Amino acid sequence: MKIYKLISSIALAITIGFTSMGQDNSVQDTVIVNFGKTSKIVFYVNDKNDLASLEHYDLNAIANDLRVKLQEKDSVSAKEIIETESSDKFLKENTESTDNLVPNKTIVEKNKRDSVDTRTLVKKYGTSHSINFDLGLNNYLQNGKFPNDNNEPYSLSPWGSWYFSIGSVYKSQLSGKLFLEYGANVSWHNFKFENDKIRIQKNANGVTFVEDPTVTDFVKSKLGTTHLNISLVPVIDFGKKQIVRKKVWERWDNDGDRYKNGFRIGLGGYAGYKLASHAKYVIEEDNDKKKNKDKDSFYLNNWRYGARLRIGFRGTDIFFNYDMNELFSEDKGPSLNAFSFGITL
Repeated sequence: MKIYKLISSIALAITIGFTSMGQDNSVQDTVIVNFGKTSKIVFYVNDKNDLASLEHYDLNAIANDLRVKLQEKDSVSAKEIIETESSDKFLKENTESTDNLVPNKTIVEKNKRDSVDTRTLVKKYGTSHSINFDLGLNNYLQNGKFPNDNNEPYSLSPWGSWYFSIGSVYKSQLSGKLFLEYGANVSWHNFKFENDKIRIQKNANGVTFVEDPTVTDFVKSKLGTTHLNISLVPVIDFGKKQIVRKKVWERWDNDGDRYKNGFRIGLGGYAGYKLASHAKYVIEEDNDKKKNKDKDSFYLNNWRYGARLRIGFRGTDIFFNYDMNELFSEDKGPSLNAFSFGITL
């Protein structure tokens, strides 16, 4: 233990001695300390600023390492051992390499810059982005009931009417387990009539749904719409951890946006604008299927808005959309509210 105390005392004396010198940082001096019978410790200082890094080294570790290696390799000189060692090996815990050790003033300025970097990390990793696909079925209700219950001509085929959307979705952490999902998507509704002979006709008073008596072999009859939508859905995510960061010396390093399988639920809203609409009929004639597409507005509402429910567990998410406004303009068609449900990929 004597050599450890001796090295620590000499290092402290050198630091105090050179700190008390003038403002000129360019100095060249050598301090030689004799100990034992034939041994010496030599400190060569070329720049006073280098002394700021001295406090980051574990001098006891240096002495102990030298003693062990001299005992193991009697034929190797101490000079050869020291010159092959990396100085970073003897840094104290939580200390950077010697390349980044700078005077106190510079360290303070570095801390200020790191504060800005920390805020940047939080902003960057607090929001995630994904491309989502909604795939499912759609239908509509009339006064809270399915039109099929009253055998209406515009009743839909439950399994033939499908819904699809593709969108860009962002998810931002608001607080703890509360997140906000927002984005835009393009959606397609396909309302397939249960009666394949039904045609939708438009006149000055509105739309009507009638059977076509001229064709006997109908294959399909449907009404399709395309919308551009935006959505805003608050989500409580019980399976997603908060952003984890760890401190390394004088800076913060992001440790990733970690996920854990769990339950999540969200309820919000959406609004959309109609981009296109059409009626499509498929008939079979002479063993050949023929398609006829009638592009028209059919007095469909240009806008749609409604509520969106999203429920997820582990890797599976399901959705339910309900249009709060009616499918057709007022007094131009039946009072129908469309809805859709399915899975989110």
